[in-house]
Amino acid sequence: ELQQKKFALRGELEIKALQKVSHVIGRTDWDKACTYAINPNAAYHFCNETLREEFYEGRWHYDSCEKHRIFASSCAYPIKGFHYLLEAFRQIKKEYPDAVLAVPGDSPVASTFSGKLRRSSYQLYLAQLMEGVEDSITFLGRLSSEEMKAQYLDAHVFALPSTIENSPNSLGEAMLLGVPCVAADV
Repeated sequence: ELQQKKFALRGELEIKALQKVSHVIGRTDWDKACTYAINPNAAYHFCNETLREEFYEGRWHYDSCEKHRIFASSCAYPIKGFHYLLEAFRQIKKEYPDAVLAVPGDSPVASTFSGKLRRSSYQLYLAQLMEGVEDSITFLGRLSSEEMKAQYLDAHVFALPSTIENSPNSLGEAMLLGVPCVAADV
């Protein structure tokens, strides 16, 4: 509940800030539409996507990936949709018993998730969804950009199950490397 209040307050502050500015830089139609909805007098300036340097070099190859390895870029909070991926993963395991799921972050079944003694309701929910498949899920902790790149290249597929996205860098990075991608239509 405290986390939700913090998120709502942050959103209110961002809206107030956007109402006061004269110029906004963005890269998507969604950015532009939200800008004009909040501040119709702001000048909108387009700036194309620039991703981290590491992802402009290298190429995914089927022959060198780990077959049936799914890589997702986040499990930290509900809008990233990791819970949906866990539900789907149960079905995938029926068809591909050797399937594995890898994600940056800490395991919600660990007694000290992110160094905290108590788990949030979302972490408890994830732990419940993991029951029976937890041995096929690898939590990778914090990753550098080079480590993220290595995870993309090792994966058979990148999955982005988010419930809301604008222009996700993780999807752009995977696409730059040529990794097969599955993404929610959001």
